[in-house]
Amino acid sequence: MKRTLLYIIISLSFCKAWAGWNGTSDFITHGSGTQDDPYLIETSEQLAYVADMVNSGANNFEGQFLRLTTDLSLSNRQWTPIGDKNHPFMGNFYGNGHIIDSLYTWIYFDVTPAPQNYLGLFGHTNDALINNVVIYAKVGQEYGGSSTGSYSSPAGTSIVGGLVGLARNTTIQLCKVYGTILSEVYNASINNNNAKEFGTGGIVGIVRNSILQQNENYAVVRGAFASGGIVGRADTSIIYQCANMGDITTSTHNSVVCGYAYAGGIAGIGTPLSVIKKSKNIGQIHGENFLTNNTPCFVSGISKGVSEISFCYNIGTISVSYCGNGGSVNKNKGTIYGIGQATMIKCCYNVGVVGPSEYRNKYPIGYTFQDSTNYYLESCLNGSTTTPEFDHSAGSPRSEAQMKSAVFPQMLNIGEVVYRQDTYNENGGYPVFIDENSGVFHISVTSEDESKGSVRVLSEPTADNPEAIVVAIPRGSYHFSHWSDGSTNNPYTLTLSQDTTLIAYFANENEAIFSIEGIDAKIYSNWGQVVVDGLNGNKVSLYDESGRLLVSQGDGLHTFCYDVPFSGIYFIRVGNAPARKLVVIK
Repeated sequence: MKRTLLYIIISLSFCKAWAGWNGTSDFITHGSGTQDDPYLIETSEQLAYVADMVNSGANNFEGQFLRLTTDLSLSNRQWTPIGDKNHPFMGNFYGNGHIIDSLYTWIYFDVTPAPQNYLGLFGHTNDALINNVVIYAKVGQEYGGSSTGSYSSPAGTSIVGGLVGLARNTTIQLCKVYGTILSEVYNASINNNNAKEFGTGGIVGIVRNSILQQNENYAVVRGAFASGGIVGRADTSIIYQCANMGDITTSTHNSVVCGYAYAGGIAGIGTPLSVIKKSKNIGQIHGENFLTNNTPCFVSGISKGVSEISFCYNIGTISVSYCGNGGSVNKNKGTIYGIGQATMIKCCYNVGVVGPSEYRNKYPIGYTFQDSTNYYLESCLNGSTTTPEFDHSAGSPRSEAQMKSAVFPQMLNIGEVVYRQDTYNENGGYPVFIDENSGVFHISVTSEDESKGSVRVLSEPTADNPEAIVVAIPRGSYHFSHWSDGSTNNPYTLTLSQDTTLIAYFANENEAIFSIEGIDAKIYSNWGQVVVDGLNGNKVSLYDESGRLLVSQGDGLHTFCYDVPFSGIYFIRVGNAPARKLVVIK
């Protein structure tokens, strides 16, 4: 299955009247920094003031609270990240779902030693919390960049993230990043033995002793050495319920590297004390090494090197290309994983193509010594029947029909109920997480009584069309009366703005139910009785077929009941509403 994402990196300020950033900073004027009275960030200049305070060492906001009150634009001016190597941000930043648009921080250098850069909206955080902010960004750095010359052994760091460069002891929740995140190396001779200082991620470059939960990356990520959709490198951290939709590439151009290169849908590389759970990759993951010594790269749908990958799935294509050694391709350099390499991989599935087809070391799931209940699409090896040299592939093949069946999610739900069937075609028919929201609202219809009539959904809503069409089908002597939202249309076409449940009601001649417009009251017959519920003090009058008044009761009633003298047609008036006809059978 192939999914294509179109990335359009434009300033949202063209379509929303956000105040731009003038490049200066200004004092925060509201709030005292407590949890009940947080500092209010109301302008881009006040956000820049936070960066000034942290980076100068004047205030790291330790234990203090900040809240974004509106959408902001940073106007594509060069941004100085909040927090540097020696001065991390240590506060609690709440975005309240607001957007920070046109974030731009970009560095080019060709000096040795290379500088130590921590790039993102936040450069460096420690003992911090960042919650519910949306970033549209172009963040990156380029080392070298010339077609001539050589830059040897940079001693600096490359830590780049859309939201945070380096996050230590930090919790990051409900954040989203769009745009381009990049860290490129050109024409360099690099000793990458200190690889722990390299990381490029959609959300964070490197995380240490941190928790990332319910974050989403839509940005294109391209980095040297360790590139990931959520994080470039994960050290002793937990990544939970995260999703990558962006295309991820690890690449070094015309460089000699002593070390490895990594790319992963969730994390490029992790340590054995890191865990990734209930996360997914949709983007294409690619290793593109133009290395004169053909240094291997490892490309994973989820990640490599962590202790556990559980309840995760990959949809994206996983691939490599090599043009080292004068253009020759070494098919044994590096490894491709549909899911990844971990001490334990369990309850995962992969349907993404793992290739290219002639490449030797590829695993439809991954390399692990403890595997449990993993599956892969039998055609995901791109037509190849070649098996890896070390067969710890940690999975069993299944056909497309089997993986789209109702029973397949149950096969994956071992110990926890995590997956559900893709009933609404959100994921091409393959299982999705039970709490996954694709932006498509769902319609559920039931009958009040199956003996009276059935219901059917004629048309489901889609991402392109939010309309649903439902129909009620009466049985025997019954006829359709109304839907639970009051509509009497059948078939019924409705536009969904949320998940919706409808109940169809049916009636025969002695069971008609009517709602009175403008009054929350219902009229129905009950075997010889006329019943009006929900009067809320309104006057009710009952007439026979000739128009003769039978009874009139004044204000103060909630429910009206009257035994009619014989079967026939009656008229009921509630308040000033028009009289309604009701057939009653004794």
